[in-house]
Amino acid sequence: MSAETGCDLQALMTILVITSPSPSNPSTFLIRNCLQSIYACIKGLTPRTPVIVVMDGYNVAPEARLKRGRITADMVQMYEDYKSAVSTMCADMNLQDFRIEKLPTHHGFALGVKRGLELCTTKHCMICQHDRIFRKAFDQLPNLLMLMDSNTDIRYVGFPTITSSTHRSQIQNRYQLSHLNTLSISLGASYQLQPCIFWFDSQHLCLVERYLEIYQPKVFIPKEMMTYLGWNFVSNMKLKKGDFIEDRFGQMQRKCFIEMRARNAEIPELERAFKWFGSYLVWTRPLDSKDAWHASIAQIKSEGAAALLPAHIESDESETCGVSHSEVTILKYKESEAHIIGVIREYPSQGFERGLETPGLACYEESGKIDEVSISLEQHHEFSAQVFVSHLRGRTLDFIDRTPMPSLT
Repeated sequence: MSAETGCDLQALMTILVITSPSPSNPSTFLIRNCLQSIYACIKGLTPRTPVIVVMDGYNVAPEARLKRGRITADMVQMYEDYKSAVSTMCADMNLQDFRIEKLPTHHGFALGVKRGLELCTTKHCMICQHDRIFRKAFDQLPNLLMLMDSNTDIRYVGFPTITSSTHRSQIQNRYQLSHLNTLSISLGASYQLQPCIFWFDSQHLCLVERYLEIYQPKVFIPKEMMTYLGWNFVSNMKLKKGDFIEDRFGQMQRKCFIEMRARNAEIPELERAFKWFGSYLVWTRPLDSKDAWHASIAQIKSEGAAALLPAHIESDESETCGVSHSEVTILKYKESEAHIIGVIREYPSQGFERGLETPGLACYEESGKIDEVSISLEQHHEFSAQVFVSHLRGRTLDFIDRTPMPSLT
């Protein structure tokens, strides 16, 4: 494969988005911004790129537990309306090759990914969570796909979030596995693939055939690793209904290296184990750059909350996309209480580097109604929040601040 054109990439890549019930239903705001950020930041991917949307099923329960696929009876219609709205959204966005796969029951993220990959007709796939967006430009996709094709050890390439942006130092200092950092792979003059010992669910690239092997670890794991780790350990890697990949497979992957280090495994053994997992993160070079391409993915929904980010993305001279202005709507509610929803504004001219997962962003929560609250976060970012009250557990929103929100388009 030579340097790809946009047309060539359409035959090589599928965008797979996994979506599920959310307090924001029936709004398509999250998934729309997820897709638009891809087209804005990943050079070569356009609305002509094939898209598969896997919509997880649900179980009706007295109390909503969204991560477990449980929704209340009054949420059912909102999710069904959301399903219809996603179809309309894809048409409105002029997606020229899209498929929506509705799962009949709750499968969870891991098995939703598996179903989507089974439907892929392309060799490569970008797996996306519906509530995450790209924040920075990436122009090396053709070279990255070529590298993945030529290096059979690569199974997964993740785009870093604020959570994974310290992974290189953690490998060296926390896990004392510094040798693994020497297994990085060059990707042009500005990037490299950083070895990763944890399978993060956030946006990542894969080769479809190799990725599907993780669903049958007892079949595909090397005999040497099976002997070393034991049957029970490898059995616990198997992804099941309701699982997130990172919560089972990722945890067992990290545990594998911790145990090997505890047993004083030889470097060649560690290398062979790492190459079987084959997981990397896109990393900037030089490694000590203060303008590192870390936290390229931002989360726009946190557990128990809906955080909606209409972000206007602008390119700067370094061709790095950042958020120059953003409004984030954060919804928190308890079973019988109306809670504050805040619209958080950021005013620095440059995009904030900490991403939306900074704990302070979603920290303000109180019953009742107030006029304004100031929140000061790391690196002296000042935020002003106009707040409004959620009634009926988030179903009806009474806005105080009705400032129009910008979009990615």
